[in-house]
Amino acid sequence: MKVLACTLGALLAFGCGQSAERPADEPAAGESAGRASWTIGEFDLPAAAGSLAPRLTLPEGFALINLTWTEREPNAAARVLRSTMRQGGEAVFSTPELLVESDDLFVNWADVPGCWSVGYAPEQLAGEQGFGRFLSMSVATWLSGLPEGGYAYHVQRTISGGAPARLHEDDSPTEHGFVSATDAVHNGAGGLQFFWLDGHATGSADSHDSGGHGHGAGAMALRTSFVTNSGVRDEVELDARVCDCCGTAAATTLTGPLVAYRDRSENEVRDISIVRWTGEAWSAPVAVADDGWEIAGCPVNGPAVAAHRDLVAVAWYSGAPTPRVQLAVSRDGGATFDEPRAVLAANEATGRGAGGAVPLGRPALAFDSGDNLQLLHLVELPLLERGSWRLERFSPAELASDPWVSDGFRELTPTSGDREAGFPQLIRASWDALKGFGAGRDLLAVVRDASESPARLRGFWIESDTQLRGLWTESDTE
Repeated sequence: MKVLACTLGALLAFGCGQSAERPADEPAAGESAGRASWTIGEFDLPAAAGSLAPRLTLPEGFALINLTWTEREPNAAARVLRSTMRQGGEAVFSTPELLVESDDLFVNWADVPGCWSVGYAPEQLAGEQGFGRFLSMSVATWLSGLPEGGYAYHVQRTISGGAPARLHEDDSPTEHGFVSATDAVHNGAGGLQFFWLDGHATGSADSHDSGGHGHGAGAMALRTSFVTNSGVRDEVELDARVCDCCGTAAATTLTGPLVAYRDRSENEVRDISIVRWTGEAWSAPVAVADDGWEIAGCPVNGPAVAAHRDLVAVAWYSGAPTPRVQLAVSRDGGATFDEPRAVLAANEATGRGAGGAVPLGRPALAFDSGDNLQLLHLVELPLLERGSWRLERFSPAELASDPWVSDGFRELTPTSGDREAGFPQLIRASWDALKGFGAGRDLLAVVRDASESPARLRGFWIESDTQLRGLWTESDTE
């Protein structure tokens, strides 16, 4: 196995070429722009054709954007690569570096590797005694298959280029994965809060409950740990029974980190829950909404979460009462949520939503610099016989309106409507930080275009509408 350092080292510029701007008044391929009036452009990525499993990360408090992806070729070991983009500099991704190459890599379309970088100034780390130290670190994770085969794999991690080791304490030959992370400070120490699904109670490498696999002796659990340059600590269980293969999503509020995930009741109701740090301890799981979606197997469709101070938005796919993409907003750091509303819901008779689109879920969320909420999700377009990565925007006023309407939608790119499309990535950079793309173009998206063969990863910048800033209530933004 080859492992290269996930460090904060040299950023060698990769010639990504000029970005292609799509005018705001030009509808994208096959879809109406509705009332949408914002500008989207495409830029080149350093990932080879056929790459899969992208992850785009930018925790608060650091300037380094990480893009990771997986490449695999016939008769060759799979490998995970990383490229970075530094805010405030050229809007290009660096020459890819190898994170890991191994025959043991567990490659999965939904459970993907990642790398997160954080940095804190001393004043951010000051504890009760008033001391602190500067910290910068990167943590990379990937999945390592075990000899037992099946869904027996562990999450491996490396901290700032150190030796690889397990992220989790459990060493049983069971499933561990669906990692998310966000920045956190505990008792004056800065680092990353990691969340993952842990199969220690399932007792079987075949515990995965999707795609015809049997149930193990127990259920998958949600666990968390805090990672600093000194190592991994404070591992605890947050929920003892969760959906087996739906991804987790993490964000940080004024109070601290939180995680959204698909829960699982004894009656196989699989709705979305949230657990948050209260400042002193982890909260009990709280349902974001009561969809009442009862389903015997895992839908492989986890939630997305975005936070802006104490504003929290969660988006997710539900099959109840009909297939739909739901969105709910909290104004108190995730303690309570407004009633959810359907962004796109299928008609019970036709199975299709507005414009004939079929909601497939797989959401990604981000607040832009104009305080608008941007939602990226997958739809199927039966009349065009393909899928579509759809971007929708909600201003603060629109989120508070009744009935609820978005500012319109745009298609980023065609894709397939199956697992080949993977999951989208969407992050917000600092205002005017990506100067190479132009002022206000501070959202980055990476998606997989599987409409042709070979599939490829595509990158887009999205311009914020700052004319809508300040429409949240004062308590929401200050």
